Amino acid sequence: MKGGMAAGNAALVIYYGDGRMNKFEGPVINNMTVLTALIASQNNNAFNVNYTFDNSGGVILRAINSSINNFGSSEWNFYLNGHSIKSNNINREVISSGDIIEVKYE
Repeated sequence: MKGGMAAGNAALVIYYGDGRMNKFEGPVINNMTVLTALIASQNNNAFNVNYTFDNSGGVILRAINSSINNFGSSEWNFYLNGHSIKSNNINREVISSGDIIEVKYE
């Protein structure tokens, strides 16, 4: 995907764990995080993200569309350029143009 990406853009790929997948690409703005990329993709496309913040400012992701985060069972996991990142830190993980964010329900 990186080779075909427009300059200044990042990609977001959501894998729902049941064979469904959505791909999004868009411009990266200054200090954009994985969370703000997810929200920007949500705002421009037909899916919903349900999240809140814990007392330390970390993200608690509840669901993407109807796929609920069942901690210990199936849950949403995040990868930035193939490297795992903690879901509670997606609001602190800054992205750059050319990055690929993968969100997997596994």
